[in-house]
Amino acid sequence: MTGKKMLNIVLAVLSLCLALVWLTFGLEAGISGDEYVHHKHADDVIDYYMSFGKNRAALNTPVSNLKYYGQAYDNMAAAIVRLSGVDNVFTVRHILSIAAGWLIVIYAFLLGQLAGGRWVGIVTAVFLLLSPRFVGHSFNNLKDIPFALAYLMAVFYTVKWIRQLPNTSFANDIMLTISIAFAVSIRPSGLLMLCYFGLFVLIWFYGHRDRMTFIGLIKNAAFIVFTAYVSGILFWPYALENPFWHPLESHFIMADYPVTLRQLFEGKLYWSDQLPRYYLFKFFAITMPLPVLGLFILSPLLFAKNIRKTLDKPILYILCFVVVFPLLFILIQASNLYGGTRHLLFIYPIVCVLAALILVQILKSELKLIVKMCLVTAVLAGVYHPLAYSIKNHPLQYTYFNSLVGGIKGTQGKYETDYYYASLRQGSLRLMDSLEKNNDRDTVTIASNFRIDSYVKHTDRIIKCIYTPYYNRSNVNWDYGLFVPAQLHAFNAKSLHWPGRDVLFDIRADDVPLCIALKRFDRNDFKAFEALNKNEYKKALDLASKAMAFNPNNLGAALTLGKAHLAMEQYNSAAHAFHTCLNVLPDYEPAKYYLALIEKHRHRYNKSIILLNEILKFNSKYTAAHLLLADIYILSNKYASAEKVLEEALKITPYDRVLKRKLETVKSKYQY
Repeated sequence: MTGKKMLNIVLAVLSLCLALVWLTFGLEAGISGDEYVHHKHADDVIDYYMSFGKNRAALNTPVSNLKYYGQAYDNMAAAIVRLSGVDNVFTVRHILSIAAGWLIVIYAFLLGQLAGGRWVGIVTAVFLLLSPRFVGHSFNNLKDIPFALAYLMAVFYTVKWIRQLPNTSFANDIMLTISIAFAVSIRPSGLLMLCYFGLFVLIWFYGHRDRMTFIGLIKNAAFIVFTAYVSGILFWPYALENPFWHPLESHFIMADYPVTLRQLFEGKLYWSDQLPRYYLFKFFAITMPLPVLGLFILSPLLFAKNIRKTLDKPILYILCFVVVFPLLFILIQASNLYGGTRHLLFIYPIVCVLAALILVQILKSELKLIVKMCLVTAVLAGVYHPLAYSIKNHPLQYTYFNSLVGGIKGTQGKYETDYYYASLRQGSLRLMDSLEKNNDRDTVTIASNFRIDSYVKHTDRIIKCIYTPYYNRSNVNWDYGLFVPAQLHAFNAKSLHWPGRDVLFDIRADDVPLCIALKRFDRNDFKAFEALNKNEYKKALDLASKAMAFNPNNLGAALTLGKAHLAMEQYNSAAHAFHTCLNVLPDYEPAKYYLALIEKHRHRYNKSIILLNEILKFNSKYTAAHLLLADIYILSNKYASAEKVLEEALKITPYDRVLKRKLETVKSKYQY
């Protein structure tokens, strides 16, 4: 047996073993923040086809906008669940996600091998396996991971197709068609693969300029493009409704995604459509393993004469193009992105290929041995941090930050950590174990800022799960709480200020709390909120005061206390309560809003305007502040200023009906 065959066998066995390990450990991951809504939409898609288009739920998605996605991979998971009758939907989804993640490693190896030889492929695979963010997302992300697989496959088979020109193999044509169709069927941006393919065909023809070859080439390419496009929209209901326009419309809409979330970035809360343009680039820089980042930065050296001697230049150009073009497109488009780099995970495997390529080419070059040894030492030293993080913090690998920001410890109060709510699984299971040991109650209500019902349904107890944002937890009735620090104010995201009192335990990554379990010892804050809603202001004051006596940092109780005083026109007491809120949480918008309202009642309009502008500087989409500011300008007979405020507000939130009606009223009612 030749050495090459032996190496192939060893690699195959190693791949199988690693795949089984990946599957075993991957199933310990939690349900991601998108899975419930994507699975629901996938069910609607299946109903659409089973009813021959009569069930239109899949086309009515005003909140999620999922009709603009093909999400074929989610549809496949839902179909498997229906046909098999499997009880645990998310186990099926996660198995499919893990499979896609492992196929990415395989295809990245193949692409690396095609670009620079066997060792480039091996190093590429190792880089991916040592990338905690990629590994973590492969456990439960059925949108970004399958699309990354489709993108990678399409690049791989496109490279092979161009290498085979002018006589391409039928097998490669089929795989290229499937790959592009797969990309189109998951995301509208899969249409880019059709554009890439067409561009590469034209570039190849420009270099050869043979008429007969071109005719045959165009026929072949046209067949691939047409078949891939048609196949890609077969399981995408909205695209089928209008195959010529809807896919393009979806691409344009999703390139500037209409849904916005607040994101903690560099210690400041931004709306996702207002993040700095360098957001994505910085997030890549602080979440990639340092060896991959450093080598990728060095990748332009691949074009140096003494390094690219043995490289296939067309392949190198293609690899660089498919990484750089999406980055430039997003930079120019100023696309609405959030949740770190997950929306651009599809370029990361090719980034690893380029990083591996430069490493191997430098080692093959004529540089001094000491330089090569230093490079290898730096790479080996650099992989320790991500490897140790993955082992220690499994299955929360996707929360990884590199040493440029001091790891995840350096991100507290600066960046989103568990934005996908993955740590809720560990928190829920641990809480359920605690409840099983405590038999004092048969019915337990658990509050959380994300759904946890899939984690707690297998129990003899009656478990009621309710959703509430972290800052609104005082306003609902619960026994235990499980909260993840997603979209928290920077002040609270620091461990000194979050989680606070009543903590049973927390789930941590490198000693940073990602999920906290609370036990409620006092319900007077909730009772006060109920009394306030019933206009029982004195009762609300009494109950809220008791809640504050129990916990002086109870934000919800302080807010209720202030609102009750305000309703009774006790402005000094109300202002004191709202200032208490600001001591607990600086820049808390509701507290500043009610302080501005008090100043309005006192006819101190300038102070009110200052407070409202402070709110809008911190949160430009706080509609109540825009409306109150307009009212104050109207009271001050500054009608043009009121109109300007509302027009500026509508530029930020153009679909807000309340703002539109207010602006129409100002224009029609007041003359100036």
